[in-house]
Amino acid sequence: MSQDQWIILLFKIVLVADLVCLAGFVAVYTRLAPWWRNPIGRTLVIKDLLLAAALTPSILSIFVHFNRLTSHIAAWADVITFGAIAPVMIWRIAVWVKIHRAKRGTAEAAEDIPQLGRSVMSTKTVIAVVCFIVAVVLGVVAAFVPPAHGRLIALAIAALGLGLAVQAS
Repeated sequence: MSQDQWIILLFKIVLVADLVCLAGFVAVYTRLAPWWRNPIGRTLVIKDLLLAAALTPSILSIFVHFNRLTSHIAAWADVITFGAIAPVMIWRIAVWVKIHRAKRGTAEAAEDIPQLGRSVMSTKTVIAVVCFIVAVVLGVVAAFVPPAHGRLIALAIAALGLGLAVQAS
């Protein structure tokens, strides 16, 4: 095998292993602990799901030659998923700071960051955010496919509506 063939083979193995391990972690965490009730758990799982979504275009490109250089759909999916990782990491930092301050018993813990952690990202909010991300991704995909695939637009709108309905209830 040539060096290029080895690189492609190992890249396939590594990407699939990464995706399987991310999915495995989320499945085990879901089975063993109610992560959706814990502010740190929510940041861990949402970041891992975004990381899996970010790996998906690379997996598609290496297995079926569908990539950001040959498809606007793949490029927009990359922009959306990579763009969503930074806010989730900022949220995680804020949650850690809030918890750290609360454990130290400082008075400013409640005053400095009252809007972070559990109060902002309740389970309903997490569901709404995930539905919104799904709606955006499906909307972008629907914008680039033939009109015969209009059901994707309906699905995107339904996902957004579900997220907003859960948030409102």
